Amino acid sequence: MTGGKIVALIFAILLLLPAGCSLVFGISGARGGHTTGMTPAGDAGVTLIFLSMAAVILSLAGLLFAAPLNLTIGNLLSIYAPKKIYFAAFGRQRASQTTVLASLGVQIVVMGVGAGIFLAARSYGNYWIAVVIFGLLAAISISTYTLLLGKIDSIALQRRETLIAELCRA
Repeated sequence: MTGGKIVALIFAILLLLPAGCSLVFGISGARGGHTTGMTPAGDAGVTLIFLSMAAVILSLAGLLFAAPLNLTIGNLLSIYAPKKIYFAAFGRQRASQTTVLASLGVQIVVMGVGAGIFLAARSYGNYWIAVVIFGLLAAISISTYTLLLGKIDSIALQRRETLIAELCRA
């Protein structure tokens, strides 16, 4: 996939999420029918829309951190703990216990890091701090994923006996 296709996919996912749509498009109509976001008493609606855009950008930054990290770990687990999948009995199969435990651990770590970042941003009263931190973590996560994609062939080649033995089992 090219970079443009990945960006288009991310924006499509964000627009399909109900929370993202309500945050982007639904806030301006929530303040007594005012379409500009302005209230008769002042500009509280503009602050509400600005906060919702911060929430959308924060969600995107968190997604850009978590998704490549999960893909990286998933690729490594597929190589180091392979499991043959029978497509005829797809729903009744169990994944490798190592893979399940590692995936659960990754999810706990990602959620813990995210919660820590949200708490730190909330304590400072500025959610843009979280966007910057998630952006830095996303840069690290994306660079790690692209580095792994460059080396995954050699890793699979080194583990080819294990992969062939597991995938060709009857």
